[in-house]
Order: sequence, then structure tokens, then C-alpha cells
Amino acid sequence: MKRTRHINDNSVIAMKNNIITTIANLSVTQSRLFQYILAHYDSRDGKNYTYETTVKELKEFFGVDYQATWTVVKAAMKQLGSMPLEWREGNAQHFDNWFTGVTYFAGSGKMQFRINKDAEPFFLKLKSFFTCYRLGATKKFTKAASFKLYLNLSQWANMTKWDVDLDELKYRLGVVEKYPAYKDFRRWILDPAVEEINEHSDLLVDYIPTKENRWVVGLLFRIKRKTDVRAAECKQLHETNKMLDEGKNDTENDNYIKPLFGQMFLDDVSEKTNRKRGEP
Repeated sequence: MKRTRHINDNSVIAMKNNIITTIANLSVTQSRLFQYILAHYDSRDGKNYTYETTVKELKEFFGVDYQATWTVVKAAMKQLGSMPLEWREGNAQHFDNWFTGVTYFAGSGKMQFRINKDAEPFFLKLKSFFTCYRLGATKKFTKAASFKLYLNLSQWANMTKWDVDLDELKYRLGVVEKYPAYKDFRRWILDPAVEEINEHSDLLVDYIPTKENRWVVGLLFRIKRKTDVRAAECKQLHETNKMLDEGKNDTENDNYIKPLFGQMFLDDVSEKTNRKRGEP
């Protein structure tokens, strides 16, 4: 029996941490299709149903406007279906495919898919060492590197930092042996990905280059969840308003506010203080 499931921004995607590196070579379209398929499954149980969706639903969810939608999605489906899933068990290294039975119905735009049985332990009945996030966090990404970097950062989000060698980062982003100059890697891959993550996802991130002599050899990413940041800001705003209402001096207020909110917020606070004094 084929099943359908309504996919929205709150749909959850989950996978074992040890296969995150296998997504390094996905294109933007493949990344979207990969996430959209996984969003149909409940990673908490072991039920591996065959699901059905449509190219129209995929297109509308991600807000894409391909000139030939089916041609693009079909190519992504074929490549994704044949892309190897790699994992180790002791001395054995396994190669398999992520999904099986991917079917397209001409004329209707319907697609059917199912997780490969051997791949089930990486996506279903997950209890430990896995990464999960909501689909809405990545739906607006337009660059493949943004999705790959986000997935790796999410793995380390609870630790609030990720210290990674530059070569390892390039491998995880699928740009090994490309951009030998760090400035080019930063300009064309790293900074655009960080910008999209900060603008569209549920994470806030910055990074500090790690150097040996004068050469960048790694990066230390600092990671925060926007929900945590907003909660802290709300608490600080409450405390700030409380101090203003209690009539504390302006210098003390400014010293308290400035590190967190910056000059624009200080201007707003000054206006509020002036209104309390009756000044223009």
C-alpha cells in the first residue's frame, strides 16, 4: 500500500552521524530531493513504507521555478538512487544505495520511493549518535554547500563549536582539490554558505581561522541556536527595561546594553530615557 504524507516546515529529517560525509557530492537539487524524501519517514520507528508524492508538491515546497521541472528532478532521482551509501562494520566496508524502488508515473507527475532495507539502520529507529533538524531550516538554501555545512554544524550544535581541519572541511563540502587558495575557498564556498545559514536556518554561526605559521589549516566554528539567542535577548531586554524604569543612571545602562545590542539599540534606549525625562 502506497502512503502519502503532508510535508511542511516542521517535518523532521534525521540520520546517523556516521553517514553525514556521504552527502558531500550532492547538488542543490539532489539535496532538496534527499531531504524531501527523508521527511516522509518517522525516524523513531522502524516502519519503512513506500511513499508517494508529486513533482508539483516538491516544486511548490521549495519555491523553485525550473523551466523543465520533471527533467531536472528526474536527473536528480537517477543520480540519488545510484549514489552509494558507505559504512564500516569492523574491517568490512559496505557500499549500497540509499533508496530503492524509485518510480515516476508519466503524465501524473507522481513519484514513489522507499528506503533501501540495508539503509534502514541509518534513518529509522534512531536512538543515539544521530542528527536531526526541521525541513524549514534548509528549504531556502540556494547553494549545495549551505546544506552540507548546515548538516555538519547541526551535528555539533549541542557542543556550541566545531573545530575542523581545512582539508576535512573541504572533503565534507565536496570541494576536495578545488580552491587551493584559502581566500578563494572562503569567497566562493565558505562565506556564501555561512551567510545563507545565518539568514535562513535556525542556527547562527561564525568562524575563526586556525593558522600554522601564516597558513590557514583549520577553522573553529562557533554555533548558537537562534531560539537560545532570542531567549537570551528577551531576558536582557526585560532586565534593561526594568533598570530604566528604576531610574538607574545612563552610563550604567549603556555599559549593560552595549555589548549585546549595539549602537542602534542604544539609540532606541536613549529615546525612551529622554521621553521619561520629558526631553524632546
